Amino acid sequence: MEDTADALSISAHTVRSRHFLRARGMLRESLAKEIDLAEGNIFGFGGADCDRIVAGVLARLASTEAHG
Repeated sequence: MEDTADALSISAHTVRSRHFLRARGMLRESLAKEIDLAEGNIFGFGGADCDRIVAGVLARLASTEAHG
């Protein structure tokens, strides 16, 4: 960091601060993308899993009605 500070004619403290702010911004952006991806899958349609569950429920209902 000292070399960077010397090359830019700024203090090492300023280099550290800017580095930290940039890293924090990059982390925030990365987390925002992850949250957007996860949020899109929260209420996703299960497709084949949903069909399998519905078929199982309907089979049990039919079995209960036949024996009941």
